Amino acid sequence: MTKKSRLPKGGENLFQEIKRVCTEAEVNGVKLYKLSIGQPAGSAMLVAKVLASIAVMINRESIHEYQDNGSLGVDNFYRWLDSLPIISVLEKISSAIPGHVLRNNPIAEALYVQKHVTDMLLAILNTRRDTEQSKSDIKTFAQEFAQFHVKTDLSKFEDFKYLPIQGIKPTLGLIPMACGAINGQVFGVSTMTKPGYPTPEDWANYLNQTVAALPANPKNVFRFSPEDIPAQTKLIMINGPHNPTGQIFTREWLKALCNYCIVNNIRIFNDGAYAKLAYGEHCALADVAVDYPSLSWVEAFSASKLGCNFTGWRVGAIVGSSDFIEDIATIKGNTDSGFFAPAAIGALAATRYGETEIKSNCFTFQKRQNHIIEIAENFGMKLAVLPQATFFNLWKCPKKAFGEKIQDAKHFNFMMIKKTGVVGVHFDPYIRYAVVAPVEQTKFTDAIIKAFDRARVEY
Repeated sequence: MTKKSRLPKGGENLFQEIKRVCTEAEVNGVKLYKLSIGQPAGSAMLVAKVLASIAVMINRESIHEYQDNGSLGVDNFYRWLDSLPIISVLEKISSAIPGHVLRNNPIAEALYVQKHVTDMLLAILNTRRDTEQSKSDIKTFAQEFAQFHVKTDLSKFEDFKYLPIQGIKPTLGLIPMACGAINGQVFGVSTMTKPGYPTPEDWANYLNQTVAALPANPKNVFRFSPEDIPAQTKLIMINGPHNPTGQIFTREWLKALCNYCIVNNIRIFNDGAYAKLAYGEHCALADVAVDYPSLSWVEAFSASKLGCNFTGWRVGAIVGSSDFIEDIATIKGNTDSGFFAPAAIGALAATRYGETEIKSNCFTFQKRQNHIIEIAENFGMKLAVLPQATFFNLWKCPKKAFGEKIQDAKHFNFMMIKKTGVVGVHFDPYIRYAVVAPVEQTKFTDAIIKAFDRARVEY
């Protein structure tokens, strides 16, 4: 008997398909300019790496054990960080290391780097001591991480719960299950996936649910209306700030959605991975949900896109109404063992001690967005909506390029890759470009200008 796949055809991942075309182009001598990648360039923030590395070296079981639905290792680490004897030890180390680099001596150079790290830790600890921050640190990891993304002081409200998660992507499958998508039960799931990040729809389909992509287009500025929600919907999975448009949520829009969901007994989940990369006035779901005690809701936040590259750390947290969080915790507790505590320790270090850097990175993305939009529009490209967050910009697919009729966004994207090396992501009838790469640098800018000049797009 011949063994073969037991999955239905057509399941190739969009990004894997784009990668395959890119590889073929490189083989043919095309230099690629990747405006497709949706992760910040480089590595994680230094303060995160430092504290995570210290956590790995701690000989305490709570750091290295299952974190399950809690984060004992993370919470313990920050209590230990308040130990005053640590400060005196670090001060001795810092004073013993030269304050300048001794050239041509690799050991001395390494010690100089260590001094920089030591002084960073001293600054952190002295700030905590001077402000008595440690005495007020009564939040768990999930509480503190979620609060960092929300303007409203959530501690003033009751009936909220928190849960640490292994990033948002694997959590998306738990959401329909926590709403009853088990044992063959089927209900309506509405998503923001056309255009949009496809994983919520993929998960719902894998769980055999009835899925509807809510209408999002330039006419409604990529925000659906409550009347667009199908009658059979029992779960809405939204994504804001939105990938791929960079669109944000407004308070009034969320209020209308919350009211509708209460009346129709619908649960709301928001993927808020880009909440800290908003340069417009984005309103988090949690900021509005606090005013609706009868609403069943959850919002998820991730370290992945804080500005530096935490995409592989797989750390995040969710906050929401007790009923919804408890249902997620039940499914999660039976299916995973939690995250790696040192990674969460590092992610929390980024939010505690690196907020200025996070804001700076967000500003950099905004400048790059403006830069590439100006170039593309100068060559006739039409923006689908002005991005107000993230590092993504979405464009209407042209009807003609390179003197040829364009069949769809995939056709246009692959032509751009093969003929110019500029790589995007197609969400027909749109194409998305990203600005995590240094597009402002001369060589990159020149390549983009040359590509769109050659494309000669027409609408």
